[in-house]
Amino acid sequence: MRAFRDLPPNYRPYGELNLDNSRLLLVMNLLGLGLLVAAGGLFAMLINALRPHTGEFVWIVWGGNTISTIGQVVALVGLLLLMIVLHEGFHGLAFWFFTHDRPQFTFKGWYASASAPGWYFTLPAYALIGLLPLFGISLLGLAAVLLVPESWVVPLWAFMTINAAGAVGDLLMVGWVLRLPRGALVQDFHTRTVAYVPQSVPPTPEHVPSR
Repeated sequence: MRAFRDLPPNYRPYGELNLDNSRLLLVMNLLGLGLLVAAGGLFAMLINALRPHTGEFVWIVWGGNTISTIGQVVALVGLLLLMIVLHEGFHGLAFWFFTHDRPQFTFKGWYASASAPGWYFTLPAYALIGLLPLFGISLLGLAAVLLVPESWVVPLWAFMTINAAGAVGDLLMVGWVLRLPRGALVQDFHTRTVAYVPQSVPPTPEHVPSR
């Protein structure tokens, strides 16, 4: 697993995955909803196994008065912002691990991304970068379930669930990367990933270089 500052001279563009594609965004939203439900159920089962005596696994969203309701809404917004920052922070940490160079972060409203545009990554390295927030935050959250007060358990569940659903783009990217020819290198441009392969690899209809 490595990263290179310069593309080897015998490599050529092979194809790209652009998450800004409107059709792909629709697919991602649908998959994200399914992942939200699946992850919520999975984390609920794991938490109940880790702490079986925490009582009913219920989160009452709306309080009995206006002040309580406002507090819960503010807490939910804060949870979402923290998840976005931590998720991209894990990406950035992985980029730094391979490049020892400061990653680039972009924040646009509810959208955020980390990237290292000047570097080329081997497929295993890039897959690890893509999957680290999903597995890293999930494992840390499950470990924290054993240590935090009972009142923190459900917020932790919500945090892990939302993070998993938010990783749908990462999962699509990793799935695409793992189908690339052996020896391919990839370059990251926030929402766009470009693949390069040796000249000896023939082009295929589904991996036509973008113009």
